[in-house]
Amino acid sequence: MIRLILRSCTAGFFLLAAAMLYLQYHVPMQWPSVPGRVEFADVVPADGNSGSGGPGTRYVPAVVYSYEVSDRQYEASSVAPFRWIYRNRERAMGSLLEEGIRAGARVEVYYNPGEPAEAVLVRALPWHRWDVRLAFLVLVVLPILVVAYTVRDYLRGGESRRNDTSRGRFW
Repeated sequence: MIRLILRSCTAGFFLLAAAMLYLQYHVPMQWPSVPGRVEFADVVPADGNSGSGGPGTRYVPAVVYSYEVSDRQYEASSVAPFRWIYRNRERAMGSLLEEGIRAGARVEVYYNPGEPAEAVLVRALPWHRWDVRLAFLVLVVLPILVVAYTVRDYLRGGESRRNDTSRGRFW
């Protein structure tokens, strides 16, 4: 019974983290949009250094766009609800171009109606990225499987652990 409770609490923690991340993306999905214009779009080292970009350097998009809400002009720089980080400059620039984000381009800007200065250009989850898929797997699928396995084991009377004398058990 203790195993069931501990595993369920652990799985609940991971599912809570997944829900919080989902809400971080879900809230901008409800935001209205206005037309905007990309003023500047480039890729810079994530650490802020303008060095040579040696091994291990990560890159982030540096974007500035302008838009108007209720006759008031705004400028923002967030591409998405989470910061995009890439291993190389070409991949980072490719992602911007894939989303149609380049200097001078007309774009849809999704803004927070309660705080119009807060805005993003891309509000969908980037499922094409392996790290997003991995996060989904670890934060959602794995905890569900742990709980399902634990409940099955509990309903069977714990027979899969009955003769297990190892010390490396999962609780």
